[in-house]
Amino acid sequence: MHHESCQADWWKNLLYINNFSFSGSGCMGQTWYLAVEMQCFIITPLLIWPLWKFPKFGLGLISMFFLAVTGGAIGIAWDKDYPPSAMFQAPGDGYMENYYVVPWVRIQPYLMGMVLGFILFKLRKTEKLKMHSIAVTWCWAIAFAVGCAVIYGTNPWLKNASDVLYDYHTIPVAARSLYNGLHRVGWGLAVGWVILACVKGAGGPVNTFLSWRAWAPLARMSYVMYLVHLPVIDYYLTLPSYTVTVNHPMVVYYLLWVLSVSALIAYICVIGFEMPLTHMEKMLFGNLPQVKRMFPQEAKTVNDEKASEKRTES
Repeated sequence: MHHESCQADWWKNLLYINNFSFSGSGCMGQTWYLAVEMQCFIITPLLIWPLWKFPKFGLGLISMFFLAVTGGAIGIAWDKDYPPSAMFQAPGDGYMENYYVVPWVRIQPYLMGMVLGFILFKLRKTEKLKMHSIAVTWCWAIAFAVGCAVIYGTNPWLKNASDVLYDYHTIPVAARSLYNGLHRVGWGLAVGWVILACVKGAGGPVNTFLSWRAWAPLARMSYVMYLVHLPVIDYYLTLPSYTVTVNHPMVVYYLLWVLSVSALIAYICVIGFEMPLTHMEKMLFGNLPQVKRMFPQEAKTVNDEKASEKRTES
């Protein structure tokens, strides 16, 4: 299935438009999100430049855009009578292809990330947040509560959804629409606080855990694991030749196995392809005069690497 779809639709992935013809499978179906991120990235100069030159105007522009897309996400979900999330979608309701994977619904946390980046830039000379410890504690508590609400807030609905014939229309349309339009905002706020707190000395044990050096190898492989995990899942789903009774221990075992196999394949891909190509890219762009002027530190790093290699050879 993957092979045939990529033979037919590879050009959509190349142009980053595969999310506009999403069918659930397609050529590497998980890459719909890469298309969304590229589409969001393309419009960033229109927002970053005003933010850089005229901060107040730029913040106002991003805020207006943010409110517009948030209102649009709520309004579309209400008008189309969509389920609250992909967990509840029904065949033919158009939720995935017309709502879940489109950039104007997905751009909310991207805009929030721009503002967070701007805040970190303004605070670049500030080592620690100038906040009282009580205020920091409250911010952590609110971020934790909001994050949990996003993840576990649908649990009452999911208990009913265990019925194969469950109709998500029994959930009030207002609740469905508000969750659709606001849950990414809540998640962005929660994650944004974690980043800000950890970077600016208010992370405590959370920062210690997230800064653990053992995460570094997995962080290097995470992108490729994302690219390869769906074929791994599909492959192992095709293996059983008998009826499988699903239970929690089996699902945990299955997920750990898929994670391990995906990590192994990702390691091979990173060592064999990604790292060599990244090094070649640095060598290529590091020698361009324009790049040397724009990114002197990166050019210095490349030159230092070359000098180190020459010393090693000699």
